[in-house]
Amino acid sequence: MSNTLLTNISGRLRIELTEPPERITPALSNQKAPPTAVIKSLRLEASLFENGNIRELTDGELSETILERGEITLRSEGTDVHHVSSNGSSFTLRELLQAIEETERQTRPRTEWFGGVDVHHVYFEGLHLADDGSWEIYWGS
Repeated sequence: MSNTLLTNISGRLRIELTEPPERITPALSNQKAPPTAVIKSLRLEASLFENGNIRELTDGELSETILERGEITLRSEGTDVHHVSSNGSSFTLRELLQAIEETERQTRPRTEWFGGVDVHHVYFEGLHLADDGSWEIYWGS
C-alpha cells in the first residue's frame, strides 16, 4: 500500500454554521467563522480527478473496495478517530469517504482559525500514512 491513499479523489467539505462566515479582510476572499458560531451540519462532497478533469463518482466506483483492512484510524487536527468497516474486512470507497466525513464531524468543531471554527481549509487533499499506522487527513484552502 502506498503512503498516500485516495490520490485521485478530490472533494470539498461543506460546513453550515449557526452564523454566516465573515471575510477575514475586505481585500481577501478567505472566510472565517465568527467566534460564537457552531457547526450545524457538515458533509464531504467528493469527486474524481481524472485526465485533467473533475467528475462525479459513479455508484460502481463508490462500491469498489479501496482498502483491504477491517479497521482504520483517521487523524484530523491531532485527534484520532477509529473506524470499523461494515463487513469487518475491507472498506469500499463510499465507506472510507463516510469515515472521513465522520472524523471531521467529531474533530472540526474543536478547530480554531482566526478565532472560530476552521471553515477555510476544506479542500480534500488525500490521506497520508503516519509513522504510527494511522492515516492523516490533509485539507487545503
